[in-house]
Amino acid sequence: ETVPEAAQYPYMVLAFSVLYFFSMHGPLSPFLWLFCKWHMKDRREMLQQVRSFSFASAECQEESDRDYVRERIEGWFGGVPQFEEYVQTTLAQHVEELLKQQGPIPYRMVAFGSLSHFLIAMTWFINAVIDGAPGLFNLAVAFIGMCTSDAIAIGCIMRLA
Repeated sequence: ETVPEAAQYPYMVLAFSVLYFFSMHGPLSPFLWLFCKWHMKDRREMLQQVRSFSFASAECQEESDRDYVRERIEGWFGGVPQFEEYVQTTLAQHVEELLKQQGPIPYRMVAFGSLSHFLIAMTWFINAVIDGAPGLFNLAVAFIGMCTSDAIAIGCIMRLA
């Protein structure tokens, strides 16, 4: 029995997508998961380090650098305790807001990584229109799904990591 004409392109897109997903993403997914966990751990550690900043535990190449920095801090903030309070609260809050605003990964990186899917989906869609394939609404939905699948998947993975 053959696939109805109206379902041939959506069927091809679905079959290729499943094949592509399991052949390309399947073997790489453990590495992607490890990278995502490492990336999110680094983000959490950076925020924790800012929140627990202590001038006394800061490392300096030369001890004279520490004296110079302490003098500058006292001049700008009134003292080391005020500076530590500023870093641990105001600066930490600003860093946290920037991390939340940016999301788990910058969208330009996801968009760049999704470019191949976008181009493949665009090729299928244009060929379907040229061939006069019925069911263009289904193709449009498949096109949108192909273009957004990477962004959705990466967003979910990064939030779970």
